[in-house]
Amino acid sequence: FIAAHFKLFQKERNPGYPHETARNQFFIARFSPLANFQFGNDGRLSYKMKYRNSNLEYDNSVQEGGEEHRGIFELGYELTAVTRIALEYQLAKMDYDQNTSDYLTNQVKLVVGYDLGLFSLEVGAGVNERDFDDTGVDDTETFVYHVKLSMEGAETKISLGSEYNFNDRGPGNGYYTAHKVGLDAEILYADRFPLGISGYFMEMEYVDTQGLSNTGASVDRKDNVYHVSGRVGYKITESITFTVQGGYEDMQSNTVGDDYDNTFVLGAIEIGLYPR
Repeated sequence: FIAAHFKLFQKERNPGYPHETARNQFFIARFSPLANFQFGNDGRLSYKMKYRNSNLEYDNSVQEGGEEHRGIFELGYELTAVTRIALEYQLAKMDYDQNTSDYLTNQVKLVVGYDLGLFSLEVGAGVNERDFDDTGVDDTETFVYHVKLSMEGAETKISLGSEYNFNDRGPGNGYYTAHKVGLDAEILYADRFPLGISGYFMEMEYVDTQGLSNTGASVDRKDNVYHVSGRVGYKITESITFTVQGGYEDMQSNTVGDDYDNTFVLGAIEIGLYPR
């Protein structure tokens, strides 16, 4: 089948930049067409292709925006009725509007999944390689992984996950590795109202970023983020959903001036296009 998603939202805390303490209003538009093919009489071999375009623009701000083009390719095979193995490859090009170095990312993962009906488990591990256009920024090679345990019923979804990766957006070339543990739960009420809660803890270690500690010593920057949020959605049609999300973030850093508390409200419209 072939499908596509378009998502537009507005917020006042920099997306994917928890290390930024400035408050700037921005808009993000995301478009993600997806194609899924199955081969053979039993359909055990599958191939997925997905393109994702993310365009970030700021309103009345000197903060730097940018655009990402990402291709995701997956070749999968069902070993048994409950076990699936897949090789995933991602190619991403990030183009910043101003002085931050553009880059090209290649990521390869081996993913194993177990589907037990109501419950499912997925484990993946691989390598993320990033090549920066600016010769003054060192290229990186990072081990990445994810683990996800899910429960999905007719009207209920719950997932618990852990992942480790290199962040995608870094204005001023401020990048970090992040270990994230999160929980998400959602129910569908009256076939029209998806209601959800989520929370996560993220630990970040920065690459070539230093600051001053409370004692005045120069230290490599490390941050912890605690996040909790709730959301209410309304399915206007089967393919269009409007969602309002509210939440709270607590950012704790080992460098002076980088702690913050953030309360936010987020509105989003998601459009999914599916063949009938």
